[in-house]
Amino acid sequence: MLVATLVSLPNVALAQADAKKAEFSDHYERGRRFYDIGKYPEAIDEYQKAYLAMEDPAALYNIAQCYRLADQPSDAIRFYRNYLRRAPDAKNRVDVEKKIADLERIIEERRLGTPPSPAIAPPSNQPPPPPPVPTAQPPGSPSPAPAPMPVAPLSVVTTAPRDPLSPPLAPPVEAPRRSRLVPYTLLIGGGAMVVTSMALGGASASKARLVETAAKNHQAFDPMIEKSGKALQAGAVVTGLVGVAAGVTGAILLMSARSAEAAGPGVAAVRTTVYPLLGPSLAGAGALVVF
Repeated sequence: MLVATLVSLPNVALAQADAKKAEFSDHYERGRRFYDIGKYPEAIDEYQKAYLAMEDPAALYNIAQCYRLADQPSDAIRFYRNYLRRAPDAKNRVDVEKKIADLERIIEERRLGTPPSPAIAPPSNQPPPPPPVPTAQPPGSPSPAPAPMPVAPLSVVTTAPRDPLSPPLAPPVEAPRRSRLVPYTLLIGGGAMVVTSMALGGASASKARLVETAAKNHQAFDPMIEKSGKALQAGAVVTGLVGVAAGVTGAILLMSARSAEAAGPGVAAVRTTVYPLLGPSLAGAGALVVF
């Protein structure tokens, strides 16, 4: 029963993790499609659901991109900074910091009411209007002043020009999953050794009862029974210690592997070192965990 419990719990956790990854990929792909057709509010909603399913910093970056392109600079700055906080070693950090500075400048210009830099609109494809037909003037009358040539009005851009459209970040390539054969082997083996320790302990207690019964009944003392009982007791202690140490070590290794997968790129993973413990009255294993 103990071994079955130790095996079933990691399998349930693994199934839940796979379901979360599938949910993340589904929402992430829908967010990318909304982004491609310019439906930024819908894309934001999908990227938020993807991030809630699995904390991938790329989803935060894409949310910031959508807010920036939807002309919501304050929200865009907030998510750009959250992205840098969750991915401090991001390769596009310089570009993100420049986007934050540009958005802060736009917010300040709007607060002060500073007009944006004017830009001349491109020439129209429509032909200019024909010049007026001159009329005959009576002799001796002064020539009228030439009419001024019509000038096309300048068109002023009312919003600051945007930088080129940046595509959303693709989800990072999942790192190879660490082998979990060793943690599961330690968990199963540790559980089996604990069961063996309990069986040896029961046999040792049975031998002790035989010695006590013989003493009460004034029967001849059999030293082989006492020696066998002590050997069984020692075996129960050793297998129990080794089984508990193996089970705990396997659990630590399994948790460290899961934390390394959940950390993603740019985040230090948990390092675990397993070493044996042997002595005159001690047998087992230890684990050094470095965060």
